[in-house]
Amino acid sequence: MIWPLPKDSKSAQQAKAGLDVASAIFSAGYATYLVGGCVRDSLLGIPNYDVDICTAAPPEIIAEIFPEAIPHGPKRYCIFRLPHGEGFFEIAHFRAEKNCDGRHCEVSLTDDLHLDLARRDFTVNALAVSPDNREIIDDYGGLTDLSSRLLRAVGDPYLRFSEDRLRILRGIRFAAKLNFEIAKDTRLAIEHEAKNTNSLSGYRIRREISSILQNANSAKGISLLSELGIWPHIFEEVEQYPLDSWWERRLAALDGLNDDSKTVELSWAILLIPELPAEGEKMRATESVIGKLGFPAAMAKKLVPLCRLTNNAIQFNKLPKADRVEIAESQYLSEIETLLSHLAPGSGFSTALHREFPGMGFSKCLTGKSLKTALSAIPDEEINSALQELRFLELAGRIRNNQDAREFLRNWNRES
Repeated sequence: MIWPLPKDSKSAQQAKAGLDVASAIFSAGYATYLVGGCVRDSLLGIPNYDVDICTAAPPEIIAEIFPEAIPHGPKRYCIFRLPHGEGFFEIAHFRAEKNCDGRHCEVSLTDDLHLDLARRDFTVNALAVSPDNREIIDDYGGLTDLSSRLLRAVGDPYLRFSEDRLRILRGIRFAAKLNFEIAKDTRLAIEHEAKNTNSLSGYRIRREISSILQNANSAKGISLLSELGIWPHIFEEVEQYPLDSWWERRLAALDGLNDDSKTVELSWAILLIPELPAEGEKMRATESVIGKLGFPAAMAKKLVPLCRLTNNAIQFNKLPKADRVEIAESQYLSEIETLLSHLAPGSGFSTALHREFPGMGFSKCLTGKSLKTALSAIPDEEINSALQELRFLELAGRIRNNQDAREFLRNWNRES
């Protein structure tokens, strides 16, 4: 079968440029092919701007043909990134796998495309295209599986997943992204190996789950984590979530986020916020998951308060004044409202918030030197309480200007 170029213009441009790169290496006398996602997605009519190239050419030949190519990753893998337009092409040497331990596989270089295809995870990803005539090489029935919209492991699925258990999460991601069913033998192998996914590093788990959460069928992907028995092994701190009354709400909320609001932080929050309202123990479990998965510091710093404040916001009217002010002043307020609109649309949070705090959006009356002067007569141990009450009254619209604020603080000192 001859590989059809992608239909959308940007993908087609990338594919043609990738074929030119592969042809240059092929013309130098080395077997070279386009492989993986760009081949698969063109056949499915899905835009794909990432073109991967595999070759038998040694690194010195790549460097000679493309002096601008940049070595990437471990030197022993002979991978280059070739700048192109706004991105790059990845050029990798054919590889074969050996000595797999369930977390990683050692690889050795080979000049045989078929050994390289044999190490790939799923048949629809094990397709290659020759730059010479655009003929598709399909050793494992990937074309048939594409037509049937099936995700099937290459070779023995039990062996494939025991070699590297990250392939289980990758399988969930591809099944969701492509909206494919998982072939029966592959599904059974995933269920069998699911218990061992907890041996993966938190970083690798978080990266794959983030990819699942960011695609259009994220709810399907998360649902599969539960259906195939994976969830309790990678999220043991919150293993009960698929059994609680909020599970279907979570899935619906993931589907309900539109393209503008579907950030990875919001999606993770939907996944991890306990059924609301939740006591401290459940919130600590959420924080434990966030810590275990190795989120970047800035993202973890946002997720923890976002989950905590959303949990508090559902019972807004029952909160102490200081907690209500914290929510009203939070930099994440719009995201809290978005989360509750999907997870607890009947909570009445937004109505209660704006009714109590009509002064939201207005600056503090006193700042800097004027605030320091106004506080000078108040005992140190009472300053925080005075400031909290002052801000509450400002947000409530009962203190509207500097004079009102100074008078409040003078009265505070007299009353105390």
